[in-house]
Amino acid sequence: MSVINGVAKKFDGTAIDYVSIFNWTDGKCIGQATPDAAGNWRYYYHADAQVGITYVADGCEPITHGAYTVERNNDLNPAWVKLDSPFNTNITDKTGKVWTVYGDANVSNGALQLDGNADYLAIPYSPDYHFVNSEDITIRFIANIKTFSSDRRSLLTSRKDDSTYSDVTNWAIWADVNAIRFAIWTGTGGIFFEKIWDTAYVFNNDFELSLERKDMVWKLYINGSQIGSPVTQTGNYILAPDSVLVVGSDRLNKANGSGNVTRDLKGSVSNLQIIRGAALGGGGSTTPLISQF
Repeated sequence: MSVINGVAKKFDGTAIDYVSIFNWTDGKCIGQATPDAAGNWRYYYHADAQVGITYVADGCEPITHGAYTVERNNDLNPAWVKLDSPFNTNITDKTGKVWTVYGDANVSNGALQLDGNADYLAIPYSPDYHFVNSEDITIRFIANIKTFSSDRRSLLTSRKDDSTYSDVTNWAIWADVNAIRFAIWTGTGGIFFEKIWDTAYVFNNDFELSLERKDMVWKLYINGSQIGSPVTQTGNYILAPDSVLVVGSDRLNKANGSGNVTRDLKGSVSNLQIIRGAALGGGGSTTPLISQF
């Protein structure tokens, strides 16, 4: 993967509208990048190339620079990828883990389909989806969440409670109404943090979610751009070795098997990955889309 980046501002100091990246040889557009308010932009590319860059802003003549030689860097270390479940054609994982299918969960239209009524997937305990201090993390997937009006829906969780919810461990990602909620627990009822990012997604629309930790700071990216403020994790959570990893439900999060039955997800999930060893966005304001990495 290669990263092309820069700063692009108009004469008045405001950011330009967008940056167009094109192949210098044939002039074909490779992609576009939208700068943040400070004019910073970034684009990810997967091959060696000679590219040109055109800055575009309303009321200004386009400015083109080039040619620039882009050399591909080493892609992600395969050893860092601890879960890799595309769910595009079947319910399998490229790392060899085996999903247990509950209810009518199935793959169609290129994604895992869940009907919100006891449809979910689970993988037995593995240390691969638990995190320790100092390592960078990326959890990412594409989702489409059907409309609901109250409480929350479970996206991905390794949370494990005792029978009275007094000893809560591990982590969970939920969808609130148009918001994303993320929590990490310490055990014995404690919680390191629970962060809610509002206005994160739109019902009934595909979106890419990437939750990343760089130097113990978690950021949420939706469709490649950071939203809201980050949250700092101040310590490591307590691991429950009997926990499972679940997509789409909280039904397995209680030790006595009586987890929450009202948070089943109605919608779809695809291209699920857990990466330990890299925050793909590098702690910046953008992160590569799944199609770019």
